[in-house]
Amino acid sequence: MTLNQRSQWTLILVVLASFAAGALFNSVGHGGAADAARIPNVIHARRFVLVDHSGRQRAVLGVTDKDMAELSMYDASGKSRCEIHVAANGNAVIGFYNQAGVHRVLLGEAQNGSTGLGIFGPKGKLLAGLGTGPNGENLTLYDENTGRARAGLGVAPDGAPSLVLFDSNGHNRAELYVLSNGSPGLVMTDANGKRVAALP
Repeated sequence: MTLNQRSQWTLILVVLASFAAGALFNSVGHGGAADAARIPNVIHARRFVLVDHSGRQRAVLGVTDKDMAELSMYDASGKSRCEIHVAANGNAVIGFYNQAGVHRVLLGEAQNGSTGLGIFGPKGKLLAGLGTGPNGENLTLYDENTGRARAGLGVAPDGAPSLVLFDSNGHNRAELYVLSNGSPGLVMTDANGKRVAALP
């Protein structure tokens, strides 16, 4: 996270705190120290809505009927551009969307510890995916037009790296790898998955 991004998040938290404090202050009036002593230290609510100077909804913080905590932020035209979701089981996702409502970036963590980052094109098709989990780490690049995988770089749990290239139909056609014992290899296959060449 960059310094600018941290500053933006700090500003959002300050705005949320100011909103809550302002609502309490207005509700209890201006009775001085006696009223101030009655201000609760904890606010219990299911939903907060922030509006701009024109009364337009710009952010919503709440919990859904399925116990999912959500923070959604909107642009001036009312389009959701950033959302943070945390499910009751711990699954968490941060999403960024364009003006048409299409997701452009998704970042998430599953309950089992797997994490992933997806980057999408203007039409919502996956362009690049970075993932980690029990099966190792992988980076996959996709065809913007078809959505099929074209290249993948991965590291297995035992530390063995591999590079895989796919044809336009998504078939594995070439794989370059190094086994955990240091032995390298190259395998090429046809469209049916039959090996046509290999080294060594």
